[in-house]
Amino acid sequence: MNQMPRVIADDAKALSPAEFEAAIRAVGAERYHDKHVFHKLLHGGKLSKGQVQAWALNRYCYQAAVPRKDAALMSRAHDRELRREWIHRIHDHDGLGEEHGGIERWLHCRRLASPSKPTYGSSSSSRLPLRWPRR
Repeated sequence: MNQMPRVIADDAKALSPAEFEAAIRAVGAERYHDKHVFHKLLHGGKLSKGQVQAWALNRYCYQAAVPRKDAALMSRAHDRELRREWIHRIHDHDGLGEEHGGIERWLHCRRLASPSKPTYGSSSSSRLPLRWPRR
């Protein structure tokens, strides 16, 4: 994979909006999660039960952190319209009113992966270290 430049030269010209979008899309096409070896092993049925359980738990913990991150970002935004655009992300994850959000679906996935531990993963204190397969 190509490495993204970490330092921008002083004489570098800014990309046009179309060039910037093309550059971002190129990174996505090259590095999106479906290209990762773990993703391929997971969807190819090559992981052990323990690896799938660890993945489900860690994925749940990651998803549970998203609305907290979004709320932190929103708390620093002075622009009302920006906050209005971002609030739906919290609703998508946490739910709104009677609707369950995406976190509930990930917790259900985690419970299906480890039915003998029905409450494991209900808090971030139960995270497991995930050992990634070597490439």
